[in-house]
Amino acid sequence: MIGLLNETYKFFKVETEDVPLYSQNGQVDTIPFLKYFRLLLEGKAYKENEASKEIILAFEKEGPIGERNYRDVRENIEGYVRGGSIEKPVELKP
Repeated sequence: MIGLLNETYKFFKVETEDVPLYSQNGQVDTIPFLKYFRLLLEGKAYKENEASKEIILAFEKEGPIGERNYRDVRENIEGYVRGGSIEKPVELKP
């Protein structure tokens, strides 16, 4: 099963940061990453378990939809992930 998933999807493990909210007086609060990007990441974001600090993002390898989804997500979230993790795909392990 994991082999089939790795053949079909590109996976990225990302460590995220909360999204700051600003007013004219400066930062006033933060919104959790998954809550802020919920609509963009719906069906694409997974956690290995509840305690995990990393999120696994999945995008179809074949076809223009997967590549477009990846580009859209990367452009929107890249300021809220640590390091270059959104640039380096990983394979799932059993």
